[in-house]
Amino acid sequence: DDDDDDDDDIVDVVDDDVGNYLNPLWKDSVLLKDLSLESLLKVEDYISNKETMHTERGNISESLYSQIVEAKKRISAAETKEYIAKITMEDAERKLQDARHCVNEAMRLKHEADKEVLKSSSSSKSNT
Repeated sequence: DDDDDDDDDIVDVVDDDVGNYLNPLWKDSVLLKDLSLESLLKVEDYISNKETMHTERGNISESLYSQIVEAKKRISAAETKEYIAKITMEDAERKLQDARHCVNEAMRLKHEADKEVLKSSSSSKSNT
């Protein structure tokens, strides 16, 4: 029975330890994007280590293990969102370049048109 108590102690320590990195993930008020990259990397390291522990020694509580799996999903989702945001931003920058090009072209055409208007008005004046 004493051995079982020791295992429980280990799990408690692990639970406290994981709390430092993962607790922010369970609070709705804290978004993953608000966590620093360093925090995310710590969480990822932690998850890798604990997954190894879980499979090799089987001394992790099921609830903790499911939290770890959930954290991994959230990190993955955050990375996906970041990737999508990056692509969206690149697309927006391309569209902005296109728009600038269109504006420049429009300005050039307006300038040409203004010259034509000046020419025609000056020629009509000279005719009279």
